[in-house]
Amino acid sequence: KEVRYASLLRRHRIILVALSGVDTNMRHWLAVGRQKADEFLEREIKVLIISDELNEISESQNLPEPFSALVDSDGKVQDIIGGAPAFYLVGKDTEIKISSRRPRGLEDIFRLVDSMPMRKEEMRRRG
Repeated sequence: KEVRYASLLRRHRIILVALSGVDTNMRHWLAVGRQKADEFLEREIKVLIISDELNEISESQNLPEPFSALVDSDGKVQDIIGGAPAFYLVGKDTEIKISSRRPRGLEDIFRLVDSMPMRKEEMRRRG
């Protein structure tokens, strides 16, 4: 199905993961992240995996919601974000909170998100 980045902005926090070839750090992060999908959902985080190997990523990782694998067959997206590997966390305010060539630990990400003003307000509203 089609995923439009613009439709996610301001409604979700977004993690962009750009893969190229065999990147064991990113693939390990995805495998661990898949097990904590409920924590991503709780924090309204969508994980977009950009790769030129769409079938391999989506089939081998058995991706649950909120993970989506996106094909970048012509390399345009990876050119825009500076190539792969790349790891970005974008807040609901559309600001880049993390920009790295390596993935960050899940607990560090969750702690950072939980410290954000919008997230604190969400937690207050939900009780």
